[in-house]
Amino acid sequence: MKSRVSCLAAGAGAYLALVLVLYGFYLLAFPGGRGGAIPVWFASVQLIVEALTAVVPGLVAGWLSRGGGLTNGLIVGALGSIGGAVTLAILWGPVPFEQQLLVGTLAAAIGASLTNAVGGSAGQFLRSQLLDRGTKAS
Repeated sequence: MKSRVSCLAAGAGAYLALVLVLYGFYLLAFPGGRGGAIPVWFASVQLIVEALTAVVPGLVAGWLSRGGGLTNGLIVGALGSIGGAVTLAILWGPVPFEQQLLVGTLAAAIGASLTNAVGGSAGQFLRSQLLDRGTKAS
């Protein structure tokens, strides 16, 4: 992909898809949105999906872009985190603690930016090592 916007859109789409996957597992674990004891399977799945969400969207953006993997990952982390929070707020409906949600969203955006920046750098590096090596040898 040549367009930076399309690389960012693909990364943000991956972030949102992973957020929705986790939300789907949440609905399976807690039917009707009721809380309660956390099932062991859900705790395990949650850790895996959150780890993937921390790196894969940036990796996608870094892989698709030929340069700027660090910056693209940083932007994807911020956009994906904020977009995910907005999506979940829409799905859950109004919450009584808007200020805490805002602070949590901003903190999550900073954290997601940092981890996805690493993913973006890794994606750019892997692409240069795996795909671009073949074009140099030809």
